[in-house]
This record gives sequence, C-alpha cells and structure tokens, in this order.
Amino acid sequence: MISWIYLIVISAIMSGVAAIIEKQTLKREYATAYSTAFAFLIAIFSVVFLPYADFAISALSLMLIYVFSLISTITYLVTARILRHSSMSASSPILSVLPTVFIVIMAFFLLGEKLTILQYVSIFVLIAASYAMFFVLPQNGKKLEKKERNKYLYILVITSVLMGVGSIINKYTLNTVNPATFIILTELFIAINFIIIITVRYKGSREMLASLKHHRVPITAIAILTTISRITYYVALSSSAVALAQPLLNAIYIVITVIAGVIIFSEGSIWKKLLLCAIILLFAFILVL
Repeated sequence: MISWIYLIVISAIMSGVAAIIEKQTLKREYATAYSTAFAFLIAIFSVVFLPYADFAISALSLMLIYVFSLISTITYLVTARILRHSSMSASSPILSVLPTVFIVIMAFFLLGEKLTILQYVSIFVLIAASYAMFFVLPQNGKKLEKKERNKYLYILVITSVLMGVGSIINKYTLNTVNPATFIILTELFIAINFIIIITVRYKGSREMLASLKHHRVPITAIAILTTISRITYYVALSSSAVALAQPLLNAIYIVITVIAGVIIFSEGSIWKKLLLCAIILLFAFILVL
C-alpha cells in the first residue's frame, strides 16, 4: 500500500517540474513542433527499459496499447496548446482533476473499483476547487468571458472523456503487460503518431528538428523527467486502483504547478489559489487514507 503511494508522489513531482519547464518552453515554441520533438526523445529514452521488457503479448494488448497511444497523442497536443495560451495555475488544476470524474465513473462500471463515501466526497471537492481555479478566478489578469468559458468547457470535457478512457485502457492493459513493455511500445507509437501529424501538417519533420536544435536542453530535460514520471506511475498503477492513483497524482501535481504559477510566472490571485491548493492537498490526503 505504501510503496505505490511513494511512486505516485515521485511521479507527480517529476511531472510537475516538467510542466514548469514546459510552460517556459512553450512561450517560444509551437505546440505541435514541441510535442513531436518531446515524444521523439521519450521514445529514445524508453529504450533503457528493454532489459525488463517482455514482448510476448497478445494481439488484443498490442491493439489496446496503440489505442492508448492515439488518445495520449490527441490529449497531449490539446493540453500543450491550452497550457501555452493560459496561465499554468489555472489550467493545470482543471486539466488534472476534470478527467478524474470520468476515470472514477468508468473504473466503477468497467473495472469494478469501488470507493468509500468519504473518498467520493473528496474527489468532488477536488473537482470543485479545480473548477474555481480555472473558471472563477481571473486568468492572465481577467476572467473568462461566457463564450470563451463555454469553448474551453467543451474542449475540456471532450479531452477529459478521452483521458478517462485512456486511463481505463492503461489500467486494464497493465494487468497483462509489464510496465517496461508498456512504456516502450506506448512511447514508440506516440512518437510515430506525432511524426505523421507534423509530416502531414508541415510537409516534413523540419519543424521538429528545428525545435530540437533551438530548445534541445529544456526539451531533453522535460523528456527525462516525463519518462521517470510515466514509468513510476505505470509501476504504481499496476498494483493499485486507478480511481485512487490518478486523483492522488493529480492533486500533488496541481499543488506544484499552482505554486509555480503564482511564484515563478506571477499569475496573480496568489492567496485564493494557495487556499484552494491547501483544500486540494487536504482532500487528496483524505482520499488515500
């Protein structure tokens, strides 16, 4: 029980630090070119897990891994664009917690994972606090207009449903595929997906190579941190319930990115955001008791 919690904490910290560097990088880079370069490097770094991999897997598992990679490609590109155009302390909470709703619902019906009433209440509070952070508090110095708010809400709901489906596939596949095999195949497929996208959109991989050339240090750092974050999460998920692991990961990630947003990027509403962070952290702790 304790071991998977430690792994989730490590994963969240790595992911949070990566997001801070990513936010700085996206100020100077297009989301598609950055995402392709990032995915390409992670696929290379994932090779380090080859000694622990076992590729004797079923056709169904391979198909599910590819479907997961497609979902990850779409959701990562969308979240990178949202992060590029909005404040980190507002976008990271809603992007992290809204998918939790669909993950918990799907885990209940598809995986038979049941939580206590207190745990469901905790998840509801996490969602409410994150919603307030994005839609109620000012973003980049002003509150979102109704039309813009509705546009974001539609995008976020669709993205969150996809993330929920991806998380269920992730958990289901890790029941039969070890984490090393999963990360190698997933990252390979994601890299291929992004290379296809950038080739079709920009008629070649020149944009990706330019991104690697001009921002190789931050993108390499993000790729290393993300590789560590993903493998620790996959190992943790293989021995825990997705309805618990994902909300805990998201809560810790939110605290890191919100604090970074108000301190490093001076995004405003510092005391209100820190109060909401404290609420999120408290109920994340209650969630895993």
